[in-house]
Amino acid sequence: MPSANVIDQLLSTRRDLWRARTQGAGRQVLPTGFSLLDEALHDGGWPLGASTELLAEGLNWPLLLPALRQRLPGWVMLINPPWLPGAHWLAGQGLVPEQLLVLRDVSPRDALWAADQSLRAGCCALVCQWLPARGITDRDLRQLQLAAAKGGAWHLLVRSPAAATQAAPAALRLQLAVDARGLQLQVLKQRGGWAGQSLLLPLWPELAGLQRQPVQTWPVHLTELPQLRRARPLSRSASVAALARA
Repeated sequence: MPSANVIDQLLSTRRDLWRARTQGAGRQVLPTGFSLLDEALHDGGWPLGASTELLAEGLNWPLLLPALRQRLPGWVMLINPPWLPGAHWLAGQGLVPEQLLVLRDVSPRDALWAADQSLRAGCCALVCQWLPARGITDRDLRQLQLAAAKGGAWHLLVRSPAAATQAAPAALRLQLAVDARGLQLQVLKQRGGWAGQSLLLPLWPELAGLQRQPVQTWPVHLTELPQLRRARPLSRSASVAALARA
């Protein structure tokens, strides 16, 4: 009977077989910068060469900043973003504004074409596009998935939370909500791993303990009160002159 090592060696040569509880062979990932999120993802980070769907209202930069600070080689392309921070803010977050390419107010068809070409060219570290609520077909999504696989880039699709009930070919699907505690994430789908996990990524861990303390114990900022000076008494002659002017 062959040993377990021999069987493992034979199975490792079959790229068309998925083995439970093991990471996908040859799949490249980018660490998210959040250890809790990396542990919940089967491959341990943002999948490269595959599409990731983020179901959220707009785009929350704190979720992506830790990965973008790794100074990825290539352009960072944003297609039809609802808003964009200024260059000074981006530089203050450790990003390179000159690395950013932005396409705004382009039609859905032109946006799909631009994303497809950018992904296939292999010149972008990240292609992030905002999809409209209607007009995008399953064929469009599969085309983008194939383009990402060819170029090996990090491909992010931002869609409305209403799309959570729709099927999608993306390798990873996350639903994002933001509250006072931080980023609320739910794993809707991930390639080769379990879904259904709910995560809380605190944005201000140093303030987390304050929520469990009485408000009277919270630190407050006290402004310095102005010092009051006592008026000097007037001399007798000055008092007489003041009464005369009155």
